[in-house]
Amino acid sequence: IRYKKENIILAGIWYGKNKPLMSTYLTPIFEALKDLENGFEIQTPTGNTMLVQGYVVAGTADLPAKALAMTMIMFNGTYPCIKCHIPGDTERTDKGGYVRVFKHEKCDLRTNQSIIDDGSKALRTGTFVRGMRGVPLFAFLKFYDCPLSTGVDSMHGLHLGLFSKMVQCWL
Repeated sequence: IRYKKENIILAGIWYGKNKPLMSTYLTPIFEALKDLENGFEIQTPTGNTMLVQGYVVAGTADLPAKALAMTMIMFNGTYPCIKCHIPGDTERTDKGGYVRVFKHEKCDLRTNQSIIDDGSKALRTGTFVRGMRGVPLFAFLKFYDCPLSTGVDSMHGLHLGLFSKMVQCWL
């Protein structure tokens, strides 16, 4: 049931010349979601009272929006992944540009608590801490686990990177 289109809530779309201030943009959505977690009573057709609650269990956005919503460094910075603590390396391309490379290595996975801890430290120190610059509001939703519940942006992370490179190699 939860994956049916009619059960998906589109929280918002932003279009404009500038990025939104996420704390302002997301606070009303977050407050509404917390109200939904607390629930509300309804009267059933049989006359019984029933508590109805709703929970966010997954979410996604493209890489730039995800970085803003999760209060993280952008995808091309150090520690940009919501899933792990790999910093990545900057490597020069054949065309003179730079890319962030993540070599396969054993890594320390992020947890909701590590995101809260790193984000809190970042707020206290005014610096990025393992890619975090603050604590995402979503970390405080009951069933939203930031690293597990946040989807991977395959368009930017795969199709515009690896896939385009593979096509170039094939041609």
